[in-house]
Amino acid sequence: MYAGRGAKLQVGVQSNFSTIVAQTKAISFTKEGLKYVPTYKARDALVAERGPGSMDILGVKVEGDFSCLCYPDEIGVLISAIMGAEASPAAVSGSAVYDHVFTPMSALAASSLPKLTITVDRVAAVYGYVGCKLDTMSLEIKKLDYLRATFSVRGYNEETDTIDSLSLSTKKPLSFAMGSATLGGAAYDIEEATLKFDNKLEDELFTLYSSGVYMREIEAQGAELTGDVTVLYDTTSHATRSTVFKGGTTTSLAFTFVSTDEVLTGKYYTLTISIPVVYITDASPTVEGADRLKQKFTIQAAGNPLCTITLRDGQSTKYIT
Repeated sequence: MYAGRGAKLQVGVQSNFSTIVAQTKAISFTKEGLKYVPTYKARDALVAERGPGSMDILGVKVEGDFSCLCYPDEIGVLISAIMGAEASPAAVSGSAVYDHVFTPMSALAASSLPKLTITVDRVAAVYGYVGCKLDTMSLEIKKLDYLRATFSVRGYNEETDTIDSLSLSTKKPLSFAMGSATLGGAAYDIEEATLKFDNKLEDELFTLYSSGVYMREIEAQGAELTGDVTVLYDTTSHATRSTVFKGGTTTSLAFTFVSTDEVLTGKYYTLTISIPVVYITDASPTVEGADRLKQKFTIQAAGNPLCTITLRDGQSTKYIT
């Protein structure tokens, strides 16, 4: 019997869209659903058959998603791949601690999202998913839980692969208890939140530029950041509802997670998500029996950049160059 306990997921950064590469980072994943997607076409010539004719594969791609716990020394390569733009790491107070600042990729024609090989060891077999680009990232921030991320993927092909000897993180995953939040620059009682960043990747880009059944390299067609934030309903959140939501104005939203693991003595791994311009498109307080009152803010980011994600760690080089 094969069980998921022995499964592995690793990623490597490609320079060529269609060429598989060795892995460089092991990911502490919780589930995956990557798959090979052939497009079958039935021959529809009228040849006196009652059923469909023979079928051929006329197109191939890969797609799916995977979820992981957010370890402070693992998540950087995935954030870099989904955002597309990473500034040169900046040393913190001259120490061997660095801030990596990620923003959504520029809309210029020359811009291209990073390409990954994602290798999955499903115990019974190992496959590499080639030419993968990360389409969406959903972050789940829930009380009494770890910070979790789910990435959706589109890519080029599935190939037989081998898993590499890479070590998983020995740090603690980031959790709700390590986090804090601000709304409009002020500390806020947020019970849970979900943020979704969407690159709006192209799909099924099949052309006659080159022969074969595979897609050309796909690219992001835009960027969108949405989410839901559940807060305690009190005079503070009511004031936000009255002034921001009903007034049609904007606010800001930020989450900061500070690990209990140190990069250097007194300097901790930190993940900060900053959304400078936020519209609240829905604000619905609810009454459910005698329970504490809550309110859900539905948010839509605007402006450029839509968000900035800063990861503080001990790596002095970019995650993806």
